[in-house]
Amino acid sequence: MSDLLQTNTASVRTALATFLGCDAAAFEGESLTMVDRVTPDWPYVALAATFGVGTVLSIDPLVGDYARGLRTDHHYDALRPPFLGLIATEARRLERKCSVSAPVVGWTLARVPEVPGAPPGFELRRVDVDWMAEEMTRRRFENGIGRPGEGGREFRNRYGTALFDSAGEPSAVAGAFFTYADPVREIGVDVARAHRGRGLGELVVAALVHEILDRGEVPMYACAATNIRSQRTALAAGFLPAFPDAAVA
Repeated sequence: MSDLLQTNTASVRTALATFLGCDAAAFEGESLTMVDRVTPDWPYVALAATFGVGTVLSIDPLVGDYARGLRTDHHYDALRPPFLGLIATEARRLERKCSVSAPVVGWTLARVPEVPGAPPGFELRRVDVDWMAEEMTRRRFENGIGRPGEGGREFRNRYGTALFDSAGEPSAVAGAFFTYADPVREIGVDVARAHRGRGLGELVVAALVHEILDRGEVPMYACAATNIRSQRTALAAGFLPAFPDAAVA
């Protein structure tokens, strides 16, 4: 493991531990650690994550006693649908609406990408949170900026990079937003359909990585385990997979 990857992974692991309500050492314990949810602004029923050698399951106290009574053969079984499905069923019995979400892969930076240049006819710009808020209402870049009223991106967004075409319209956007705890900044990215397949997603992500590092913050990338296109963008921009998480929410 490179020094950069090790340092960034440690920073994300510490931030995730803060978010879940545990010590970062719990991810190294080769066992399943269950803790009560400590983030009231994120009302999930259960959230499990692992960096490979220990798993943490953060649970809404509503189903805490039930979840602690479950048994697994391996610590990482807590991320699997059969285990999380039992928790979801119990929560629904207690009249809590929820479902098991698809697993998400978290990526940390292993190498700093080259500083990108805009292709002919395009201009690369920094964008601020006000621009992101206005653009969000147009619903053109929902991964890069977020959807109105979903996922808290209205208050989580911080800044971004966008590629504009010759008409002044955004063609690709990468947004940095608050995730887990400072100084981690998660990256979301979108490319307008007419411009896909040209490497523009990698370009705006690479530019945003430099912006995040220049601010003394830690870049992180996340995408669904089924999103192969996004995973390729992460790899091309210097990220490697570091952890999965799965939730009942």
